[in-house]
Amino acid sequence: MRADVYYRLQREARDWVCRPCASAERLRATSTKHGYYGTPTYRSWLKMKDRCLNQNHKYYALYGGRGIKIDPKWVEFKGFLEDMGEMPLPKYSLDRIDNDLDYTADNCRWIPRRDQPKNRRCCNSTYIPPEIPARES
Repeated sequence: MRADVYYRLQREARDWVCRPCASAERLRATSTKHGYYGTPTYRSWLKMKDRCLNQNHKYYALYGGRGIKIDPKWVEFKGFLEDMGEMPLPKYSLDRIDNDLDYTADNCRWIPRRDQPKNRRCCNSTYIPPEIPARES
């Protein structure tokens, strides 16, 4: 057993945790505000922000460069989560109903990723997404 772990174990009289693991846990606890980091919902939100706000993103010209904006409430993940809720299933994605309007609660929905190409600027048809299945517990 490493000396630093041994002395810490003696001092705290609890289940031992090695110093690097304890540091990682502490960092995770202090830096995570909502507990959604790394989830499909969080990644979808990050990608949306990147496309609209990061001028170095490869698709910026199709989003932020075209004038597509994000609801000011959605700049923070908490506001996005309040309006959109969690992604219903991992194979869903964030979709804008009208592709010429901004990312807002009234203009966004979760749809299956396979149906995403059906709602494009080039297509004039009206896309109606399938019902979202109930989550199994």
